[in-house]
Amino acid sequence: MRRRAIRAENDWTAREVARHPTRLIGFCGVNPLTDTALPEIERCAKELGLKGLKLQLNNSGVDLSDPVHVARVQQVFAAANRLKLPIVVHLATGSPAVGRSNAEVFLEAILPRASEVVVQIAHLAGSGPGWNDEALEVFAKAIEAKDPRTRNLFFDVATVADLQEAIGSSCSPGRFARSGPSASCLDPTPCSGAQDARMRSGGPSAAWCPLTDAEFAIIRDNVAPYLR
Repeated sequence: MRRRAIRAENDWTAREVARHPTRLIGFCGVNPLTDTALPEIERCAKELGLKGLKLQLNNSGVDLSDPVHVARVQQVFAAANRLKLPIVVHLATGSPAVGRSNAEVFLEAILPRASEVVVQIAHLAGSGPGWNDEALEVFAKAIEAKDPRTRNLFFDVATVADLQEAIGSSCSPGRFARSGPSASCLDPTPCSGAQDARMRSGGPSAAWCPLTDAEFAIIRDNVAPYLR
């Protein structure tokens, strides 16, 4: 039943993209823990013509402290890399307390398996609303250190870049700012959340998020390569 449901969802996505090919870019969905994940990714790329892969680790029951689960996700990332499919991944697993350890496992064990494609972490490593401060710090430090594993790493700020508090820790706009220039805004009105945050806090001179106008412009204009 699960396999039929996943195939049906991907078939529906492909049909919608075919109806609006100049407006939509279709991404395939799979559960990394299932035996059908790898063949479904192949089918999506080769038969359906979908252009990327989207994963929701929490909804799929993935536990990144389980080596078996990590190995499954590694296989999925490697398959997407081989097929040249960019990946959007919801990294949050529903437990803010393990945000840092999940980010570390992802950076060290999973991200390198897709080194040749864009990997976009949704919601700044949170689940929306709010982001995970501890997880975000792991990636911010890696980006600051010019870690080669972050070469094709993007973030989106959808639903999180406003006055919401960070999930699992005190609100730290500074950490948001440190990874901000690597973020990509995918809302219909680009960066509306981030811009709203600035305006509601009194404008750029009293910005909630300590980014300059130039840095906000980088985020506003930063478009993931698969959308260019």
